[in-house]
Amino acid sequence: MGYTNLILKKNVANLGSLGDQVRVKSGYARNYLLPYGFAVEANRKNLKLIEHEKKILEKQIRTMEQAAQILKARLEKMTLEFTRKASSSGKLFGSVTNREIEKVLLEKGIEVDRRNVKPSNIKELGDNVVEVKLFRTIKASLNIKINAEILEEEVEEKEENVEEVEQNQEEVAENQEQEEVKEEDE
Repeated sequence: MGYTNLILKKNVANLGSLGDQVRVKSGYARNYLLPYGFAVEANRKNLKLIEHEKKILEKQIRTMEQAAQILKARLEKMTLEFTRKASSSGKLFGSVTNREIEKVLLEKGIEVDRRNVKPSNIKELGDNVVEVKLFRTIKASLNIKINAEILEEEVEEKEENVEEVEQNQEEVAENQEQEEVKEEDE
């Protein structure tokens, strides 16, 4: 069982980051790391090549961080509104999902991965806040407002209740008038 010294070309979980020199079992290197392009053999030529790639990658990372900061500022100024069916007690029937949030943001020209939106389901009416992971440690707080859609049955019930109240008020007014007339007659 032999070992091989390699230089990583990409970050590999539980092994190392780009540019790290690692010592791994020959089979792991031969069957996985080398054929899939995760690493190259450790020699001077490859070390210089990896250092150059590392500098290019660092520039790309800085650019991506700046773009994420700009996007964060834009997202934190936004409030997305959704309308959902809810009971009269304020309980939502269903929820607003991270897919729906992703879709609305995409319509506004902002591309985010729905897996980076936490929590993934919002089940409360009113103002809510979700966290959107943009890049590494850069996260934005996005405001979500969920309004209640009044169900037709509830509208009909409310209309009936209003009619009943109006009828009761009319009856009370008539009764008061009749009592006043009786008092005048006496």
